[in-house]
Amino acid sequence: MKQSEIKNVTGSIIHILHGTASYRGVLASIRGAASFNSPRAQPAWPIIMRALREDLLGRNGQPSYAEKAVYSALRMYAIHQQGSDEFVYGPIDYKKESNSDSESDDKLEPGVDLFTVLGELRHNEDLEVALDRRVRQTLSTTDVNSVINSLNHLVGIIKSKKLKIKIDYGKLAQDLYWFQMSYESANSVRLSWGQQYYGNAAKKAEEKGEKND
Repeated sequence: MKQSEIKNVTGSIIHILHGTASYRGVLASIRGAASFNSPRAQPAWPIIMRALREDLLGRNGQPSYAEKAVYSALRMYAIHQQGSDEFVYGPIDYKKESNSDSESDDKLEPGVDLFTVLGELRHNEDLEVALDRRVRQTLSTTDVNSVINSLNHLVGIIKSKKLKIKIDYGKLAQDLYWFQMSYESANSVRLSWGQQYYGNAAKKAEEKGEKND
């Protein structure tokens, strides 16, 4: 499987759900269903299953790694998108992802990683302590269900701030897919998230120091 396959599949589904009025009910169902095997998630099943290769689909009534990762990222997107006139998704490598001249300009704007956005929010002194605590909780476990639950709360914080920024939920799906592969793979993803969160904060602190010199 190509490294970016889960990312691209998720991005394609988001474009479909965002650009088609008849899918608004699907987004509502996704927001109301915490997991892929929830009965309330059924409207999303055919969309996700059609988009994934057969060997990435689950068997025996249990969601596959790919199904869980894609659905979880779609749900976070759906939560973030609700009530917003701005398209909140944007792929980091947007020029590579889209080759269609019919794509609207807002869909082509680049996004950033979720934890990079959280790192930006960390500069708000009113948020720093609570945000650091929640991020540490997220990075301290290799249980994917606990991580997904924490990420939902973090997306809720971002949504509440009404930031004019786009997040690459496809990249987040890709991270969640690899998170489930092994203990070592989960550690690699957690380190990457930590680098995005704390590295961004360190960069801002350095820039602030340079301005004060």
